[in-house]
Amino acid sequence: MILKLFLIFLLSNGAAAQEFNFPPECKVRRTFEAANGILKYPEGDGNYANHDHACFFFSCPAGKRSTLTWRAFDIGLQDAVFVYPVEGTDRAGHSMFYKKGGEFPPDSSFYEDGTFLMFRSGSGETGKGFEVEWGCYEEQPSCPFEFNFPTSCLTTTTFEDWNGRSSYPEYGDYSNSESACFFFCCPRRRLTLKVSTTSLETGWDFITAFPVKGNTALPNHVLRHTGFSRPANTVVDMDGVFLHFTSDHIVTKQGFRFEWACEEIEGHPLEGHPLDEPGV
Repeated sequence: MILKLFLIFLLSNGAAAQEFNFPPECKVRRTFEAANGILKYPEGDGNYANHDHACFFFSCPAGKRSTLTWRAFDIGLQDAVFVYPVEGTDRAGHSMFYKKGGEFPPDSSFYEDGTFLMFRSGSGETGKGFEVEWGCYEEQPSCPFEFNFPTSCLTTTTFEDWNGRSSYPEYGDYSNSESACFFFCCPRRRLTLKVSTTSLETGWDFITAFPVKGNTALPNHVLRHTGFSRPANTVVDMDGVFLHFTSDHIVTKQGFRFEWACEEIEGHPLEGHPLDEPGV
């Protein structure tokens, strides 16, 4: 009778989700099923221990987008993080990247069954650890048009995600005589672009932003910035933003970090979280 009631419960509520297969070497094993959140490891204020091996599974059903965005990263030169997409209950093949101590790892975005993050420390100097934001979002449509990048662009990047965070360059300093172009697709919506940090040669190297209508940037810029201060947020109600970075042929710096969010113009945000204090 008890078995019969249990089977009825499973049929009426759907089969219980299978547990993720953590590798046997994982000393810490945590599963996150919430749609979004922030993981800080270790949780306290001190450093992590030597010979640590912590593993984290961020569940995200197939067809949705599983993301990791790094907020803090302080690990020793002998220590590393590994990030894998997940298929079913297992990590999928080789890691998409691993990163030893130093600069931030790249953010990740997978369309499988979630993300698996593994941290491993050695016997050397330890650090404060890391803080990473995860999210599980509905798959979004691709940009409905192809942007016409100016012929002066030496490199081009198109961002189709509704929100995200990145930096240029990803590592080290930018080069001399650069002309790097970025298009943030946000058709018939509000695009908020926030440049959080800048390290540009004052008066010689610039970031310039233009509103986009259709697949073409309009001629009048809405942002032009140089130096080390943080510029005001750029808010455009149209089809997106075109951002152009240029450097001269002498001095180079570290570049800039930026975030963006795409919302309905009526004020109802799309999937994800809009930037705080738009326009400030």
